[in-house]
Amino acid sequence: MKNLIEASTFLAVLFLSTEANALMFHSTNDILGPSSADDFFYSHSFSNNSSVDDIFLFTIASNTAPSILTTTASSTDIGKVYGINNFKYAITDDTGTILSDWGFSGQDIFYSSILANTTYGIYFKGEVSGKRGGRVAGINAIIENPSNVLATPIPAASWLFGGALLSVFGIIRKRRKTN
Repeated sequence: MKNLIEASTFLAVLFLSTEANALMFHSTNDILGPSSADDFFYSHSFSNNSSVDDIFLFTIASNTAPSILTTTASSTDIGKVYGINNFKYAITDDTGTILSDWGFSGQDIFYSSILANTTYGIYFKGEVSGKRGGRVAGINAIIENPSNVLATPIPAASWLFGGALLSVFGIIRKRRKTN
């Protein structure tokens, strides 16, 4: 059992710390949507003296309405022990095509046309500068598309606001008559 745990740990570290000199895709079992979490936290480690050029894939649940995907990430810089220089990230499709603007450590980035039952990725790029490697942490979330939210139509809003204004003027007029 101990050997199995050690082998599993070794494979997990190897998977997360792969030295990346070319674009690497990493499949995950993460599903985002109503039948699962609306957001999830992620953390990835990279070995020292390597380039970060990695895409971590996840899937949008099949019963998700058209929504907006948002993500934020940051490189954990601890002195010269951990760090990633020129760190940036973007939202991609499952082939690596970039769908959003590039974000820099701590910025929120958005993609407003996510579809249900579709695979997307978060693309991380940079140069590991820490003596013990680099670490990235962040969160992905979906937000219901604002176009799905019903707004009060303008004519109805005008009637309501106009009625309120007439009431205020009526109260003012009534007070002037009594004084």
